[in-house]
Amino acid sequence: QLRKNNKSLHRELLINDRHFLDVISFSPQSNSVRVYAQDITERKQTEKALLLSEEQFRTLADAIPQLCWMANTDGWIFWYNQRWYGFTGTTPEQMEGWGWQSVHNPELLPQVLEQWKVSISSGNAFEMEFPLRSAAGTSSSFLTRAMPVCDQDGTVVRWFGTNTDISEQKRVEDALHEAHGKLEMLVSERTKDLALTVDTLQNEIAESGRMAETLLRYNRLYSVLCATNQAIVKISDRDNLFRAFCRIAVEQGGFLLSWIGLYNEENSLVRIVESCGAVGYLENIRISTKEGPFGLGPTGITIREGTYCISNDFLSDPITQPWHEMGRKYGIRASASVALKEDGRVIGAFTIYTDEKDFFDREQEGLLVQTGENISFALDNMVREVNRKKVEQSLLEETLGRLHAVEELREKDQMLVRQSSMAALGEMINNIAHQWRQPLNVIALIIQSVQLRYASGALSREEMNGDIQNVMENIMHMSQTVEDFRNFFKVDKVKQEFFISDAVNRALSLVSASLEIHNIKIEIKTEDNATVIGYQNEYSQVLLNIISNTCDACVEHRVVNPRIFIRITQENGRSVLYIRDNCGGIPDDIKSKIFEPYFTTRAPDKGTGIGLYMSKMIIEQNMNGHLTASNIDGGTEFRIEV
Repeated sequence: QLRKNNKSLHRELLINDRHFLDVISFSPQSNSVRVYAQDITERKQTEKALLLSEEQFRTLADAIPQLCWMANTDGWIFWYNQRWYGFTGTTPEQMEGWGWQSVHNPELLPQVLEQWKVSISSGNAFEMEFPLRSAAGTSSSFLTRAMPVCDQDGTVVRWFGTNTDISEQKRVEDALHEAHGKLEMLVSERTKDLALTVDTLQNEIAESGRMAETLLRYNRLYSVLCATNQAIVKISDRDNLFRAFCRIAVEQGGFLLSWIGLYNEENSLVRIVESCGAVGYLENIRISTKEGPFGLGPTGITIREGTYCISNDFLSDPITQPWHEMGRKYGIRASASVALKEDGRVIGAFTIYTDEKDFFDREQEGLLVQTGENISFALDNMVREVNRKKVEQSLLEETLGRLHAVEELREKDQMLVRQSSMAALGEMINNIAHQWRQPLNVIALIIQSVQLRYASGALSREEMNGDIQNVMENIMHMSQTVEDFRNFFKVDKVKQEFFISDAVNRALSLVSASLEIHNIKIEIKTEDNATVIGYQNEYSQVLLNIISNTCDACVEHRVVNPRIFIRITQENGRSVLYIRDNCGGIPDDIKSKIFEPYFTTRAPDKGTGIGLYMSKMIIEQNMNGHLTASNIDGGTEFRIEV
């Protein structure tokens, strides 16, 4: 809308410029030409100033907490700042023109419209209080002001408006109105009683005056209590909080002087940390917490006893005798002091002075005690906040330490995995050597036979082709052996269901040559065609580790007729594999250590001690199963449950 208005005004100025040129061509000396030119110049200056004002208003509106808007001369609002849309939850399309009526209270809307129309027609500033509905559906009180922007002729060309949230102010005003209502009701009740007799009337009038004075005093201290509570909520720094308390007591409570002193345990003196009002009284003042001339005043008693102390006749009270002269100089007539505590320990006192004698009564004492408790509560919160931050820092340091330890464990696990891989690689090469030994012997014999028969001339083409075919079959067998080992050590990425018997046969195929060399017989009994969901290669690797260890134990103990018994079954809905040998069992002193990393009974060049450790990790961590070992019938039995 603003751009459309600017374009319209620009077209009007262009037309006026053309007319101005026509006038110049016919009457160059005409005074009206100069007047008209001046008018066009002033119009352009007015337009430029208006655009500048709008730009400045937009910039300012983004930096202040008010809801801001701009309207045309007829009251049509064409721009709001982002705070308006954020508070009301509306969009520019909903607010265009008179859309602002949608966030008003329907009952008050006619009154608002009427006053707004009066301001538009008269050109006077608009100011009114009414509620606006927020995006959450709740209403808050706002003070709305709209100022007209006029050109050089006094004609309104724009309206700049703001909406200020005064909900908190309204709540405070309501509280004050309620307090005044109670006061009026109390005075009214007293006035009815005064009608009984003239004497009673006079007495009641006097009592009413005293009551009004008491209520005024009560309101002063109550105002201090309310303001200190607000300061406690807003301020988190102790020094700033003390400064606020002293300022509130003087500026809002109307007290002559207020100050906060902290107790010094080393010299028993009270050090003034904050003050406000007639601070000249505090110059060179000496207050002690010991029982002596300078420790018998309200502040010293308060700190020493951890409570409060009031002197309603400061200039005659014996406990204030050391300060009578200074008190008379500054008009002090009464004083009160309340203890300040931090974490249950008295650290100082909050002391206030007034120029009225007998100012503090029983109700004032209660408010004074409440003020001290609130301040002490705020100090305790600050201590708790400091302790909380310390605990958080300690937890952070502990967490970082644990993360560091986890990282070290992860690095150790990775190292174990690498070592396990290297050990598996060595086992693989050893098994490949066993598997290749017989085919290599066969190939060597065939080559020697071919050479001898060729030298003697007894080698026919058919015999040579047969020998070549026999050699190629053995080479293919050796190649398949390498392929079987390579596939065996591939890492499975996805869990899948497989038969335990397939994993057993696969592992045995890789060590069959070693078993044959050492004359170790294998017996397999399958009671159930059990299946497992997991990683088949890893499961087969566990079997290979256990069978290899069993084979080594049989060789080491020189067992006659070594046997390995494998049984596959199901127990309680889970698949179980037993691998048992007759190779003497595990010594009792090392039985509890066989699954520990780096534990081995072999020579350093014979084993790494991580095969069984990695096997237990694979079964229990990767496949959520159990791997155990026990001695039975002169041998060792491994039990794998998945």
